[in-house]
Amino acid sequence: MEPERVRVMRLRASDWLASQGLWDEAATQAIVANDIDRVTALVDICLLAERSIDTSLMLESWIRRHPPDVVATNPTFLLVRCRRLTIRGELRELESLLRPAEA
Repeated sequence: MEPERVRVMRLRASDWLASQGLWDEAATQAIVANDIDRVTALVDICLLAERSIDTSLMLESWIRRHPPDVVATNPTFLLVRCRRLTIRGELRELESLLRPAEA
């Protein structure tokens, strides 16, 4: 099967999974399809809709699957990372993550 066709099928699967509330599965398909915008949109949805520790862990696992340069330039991903560091009380790492944003 052609790579672009597989990518389109993964994005369709991601859409359907999201419509069913299967956020982790939807994000996995979007990540494999390399659709950063779709993953960002799913993170936004989860940040607004879900407030549990399990959701925080799930979002962090999505973000870890992206290259550091993608995470560093994506405000939504940085927000999730900052939230997680705050929950863990890792203030020094939080400061170092926020320092470039202040510049």
